[in-house]
Amino acid sequence: MSLSVNKSYSLIAHRGLPTEFPENTLSGIEAALQAGADSVEVDIQFSRDGIPVLYHDENMQRLSGIDRSILDLTFSELQQHSVTLNNEAAQISAPIPALKELVTLISNWPHCHFFLELKRQSVERFGAEFCVENILKIIQPVASSCIPI
Repeated sequence: MSLSVNKSYSLIAHRGLPTEFPENTLSGIEAALQAGADSVEVDIQFSRDGIPVLYHDENMQRLSGIDRSILDLTFSELQQHSVTLNNEAAQISAPIPALKELVTLISNWPHCHFFLELKRQSVERFGAEFCVENILKIIQPVASSCIPI
């Protein structure tokens, strides 16, 4: 998939390229950027031990097949699970990435923007100050490319 026309618009990839890759995964985000996206929106939840990860839902059933809250598992426990896309062609799985892994990816795409959506459930569990401070600390090297929403 590739887009090339006279660009007088911005193409924002919502959770990466979720029709072809599991959502909010590094492989999906990179594929969206390679396909021509100018920006990518990702969702941030926190693990039980306070590590920000890219994940949309609080309950992991839809994306990972387990009926647990992402907020109740440590980052180490989350690494034992993956995000899965079930489409007509195949079943594709990818690791649940930490926000710091996205920062590494962002540094390779300096002209792109990243919209970071902090999910309400994490704010309710950990508090806004904790969440925002931790996110800002991690994204500091690429802060000019990140837009909180």
